[in-house]
Amino acid sequence: MKLSALDYAKIACDTRLHNYSSDITLRDEGALDYCNYHDGVFLSGIERVYELTGDEKYYDAVKNWIDRFVDDKGNLLKARLNQLDDLMPVRLMIKLYDRTGDERYKKVLDYVMELYENWQVNEYGGFWHKNIFPNQMWLDSLYMASPNLALYAKRFGEKKYFDLAYKQMKLMWDNMRDNRTGLLYHCWDASKTAVWADKITGLAPEFWGRALGWYVVTAFDLASYMPDDYDKKQEFIDNGVALIKSILLYRDENSKKWFQIVNRTNDPDNWLETSCSCLFTYAIAKAVNEGYLPREYKSVARECYEGIINDIKIEDGKIYIDEVCVGTGVLSYDKYLLRARVTNDLHGMGAFVLMCSECAKMDI
Repeated sequence: MKLSALDYAKIACDTRLHNYSSDITLRDEGALDYCNYHDGVFLSGIERVYELTGDEKYYDAVKNWIDRFVDDKGNLLKARLNQLDDLMPVRLMIKLYDRTGDERYKKVLDYVMELYENWQVNEYGGFWHKNIFPNQMWLDSLYMASPNLALYAKRFGEKKYFDLAYKQMKLMWDNMRDNRTGLLYHCWDASKTAVWADKITGLAPEFWGRALGWYVVTAFDLASYMPDDYDKKQEFIDNGVALIKSILLYRDENSKKWFQIVNRTNDPDNWLETSCSCLFTYAIAKAVNEGYLPREYKSVARECYEGIINDIKIEDGKIYIDEVCVGTGVLSYDKYLLRARVTNDLHGMGAFVLMCSECAKMDI
């Protein structure tokens, strides 16, 4: 029997669900024991699967993990408060708060909004990705911070956080986009002092797939959180549509997937990377489902989805997702290609579950 997109999403969740048990003895050796975006991305996918299935084991997984990092007084534990990555998972607390009414979650959410309001920024108001990287904006940051801002704005009626998310998106679009390819570079140093920064533009040298995925996914997600009367909503949609159309120009026509460095399609040393392919496919499906792209793009989403599924393995009820790049900073082209390619890395698992959950809404 052919598996549906939701079936694949559930199998992927179940493959690693033991790591989110209240019984710590069930967790894999080496599972991260701090508030981190690796688990946060995967749990964001699990949250979507819970919404589609109503299966309480998925809700419990999210709550069990989040509760490890919130004490009885509502303090956030084991999170590095000077980098956006570690704050990414707090978005999961909004639905926990809605269901439980537990004020600890609201206290953490309020605290993180205060952190964002006082975050270190470059001269234009752009968030530093980490305090050890002065003046650097990374595309990754848009995904790590802006959905937290927008979801808080939506839930608690604080429009200023929509505006702050917009500012980050706009600065990246205006300063990191290449007019020739339509793609965005991985990073931008407004001070132009980083070793990798172009001395004129401050830009990193390459178009890294997963970073582009974070940006385009976030553009469409943010638009979907915003009310129709928010005056800047259309700009999120327009930027997301323009970017995904540019990204599609570089899709590998045989596999229907994308390369680690998106535009270097003719280099035999470049390789097809799974997490960015999942994020791009999610973005296409999301845009179709929300009406940001015409319905004829559903067939494009299906092609991309099937290209990824063709390389997925399932053995003994567990899923195996290969060719996932490990976490990566700003590198030279050759070093991006030399990054480790692993199986079931959470970057790939999370992106895969997000993709499947969105494609499930298209009855794929």
